[in-house]
Amino acid sequence: MIRKTGLGMTGRLLLLLVALLVLAGLAAVWFTGNPAGSGWGIAVMSCGEPFIRSVNLNLEGRPEPGKPVELVCSVESARIGENISLEVVLPEGVRLKSGDLRWIGLMPTGGTAGIRAVIAVETPGDWIVTAWAGPAAEPRLSGDVLFISASKEKCLTGKVPVSLTPAQAGAGNPRQEYLIAFREYNPRYKTIMLMFPGMDFLGDSSYGDQNRPAIRVTAARDQITVIRQLDFVLTAYASPSGAAANSGADSMLVRNILISAALVIVAAVVFWVIAKII
Repeated sequence: MIRKTGLGMTGRLLLLLVALLVLAGLAAVWFTGNPAGSGWGIAVMSCGEPFIRSVNLNLEGRPEPGKPVELVCSVESARIGENISLEVVLPEGVRLKSGDLRWIGLMPTGGTAGIRAVIAVETPGDWIVTAWAGPAAEPRLSGDVLFISASKEKCLTGKVPVSLTPAQAGAGNPRQEYLIAFREYNPRYKTIMLMFPGMDFLGDSSYGDQNRPAIRVTAARDQITVIRQLDFVLTAYASPSGAAANSGADSMLVRNILISAALVIVAAVVFWVIAKII
């Protein structure tokens, strides 16, 4: 009598299920943080015509403290006839005098839409006006910012915070490490903060048990004071020492190694059981 040693249909199905289980487990480890502990497991790439070509936020005229000035925001898109959302967010020291700061509608044939409003800088300080545009499903797809540095005598505006240059970092405005946590993940947030001269990015991180997206930076204290105004910033605080700052990455590495080891053990046990059954 000849005994068949090959796997039957049931054995093959069980092996297929085990392989799928292992692949699903490895995928879960990769998406929640790969074994190297580098944070995001996948980079989303896009090609073709972007939904939003550009967002431009500017003031028409030279602002003066307490005096009205016209704010203009325009968005350009090739998606003619599709819903577009455009919104401008004012900081605490800037007030809306007239007009609307939000527009939702169909992109006209010309491919450009916009809003106009009259604002006034009422409080001295360094302020950031933010504009967002995108489709209804992702209204913050693209953005632009305008920095306003106001005193009692004058207002300075620009695309970079002119009053916060690296030369101003000193004994009263020391540079140190900070952790800046975002309300939601959006790679454009980091692009906006690149506008701050002298800010150095130290790598991505995670924020506490809430797993909020966050980054560590080296910056002057006054820069962080201004950054806290940004409506997408959840919190910004002095980062712990280098060893403590890396503890999160170390714990992520240990966690992923343990999960991978557990998956290997489970797979080995299942294979052993299958071998016994077959």
